[in-house]
Amino acid sequence: LKLESDSKPPVAAMLVQLLATFSLAWVIAIMAITHALYTAILIALMVVAMVVANGLFACKSNYAIATEAGFIAVMSTIMIICEGVLRQT
Repeated sequence: LKLESDSKPPVAAMLVQLLATFSLAWVIAIMAITHALYTAILIALMVVAMVVANGLFACKSNYAIATEAGFIAVMSTIMIICEGVLRQT
């Protein structure tokens, strides 16, 4: 990846990721309220699978696919754990 001196950050991509992260957190919160932990886990696994499929269609390297999928998996795990901790207090 070579950046030019006048290159700008990908604002659209960052906004879409922000929206998607907020949406996933919202869905995880709804699942926590309704005590549907397994549904939350299945939703997180579905999102990871979609990211992997997208990476494979785009012919990305295995490292890039694993990094992107791992990011979603870790983020979802943290959200589920935080919901569990916050619901107990």
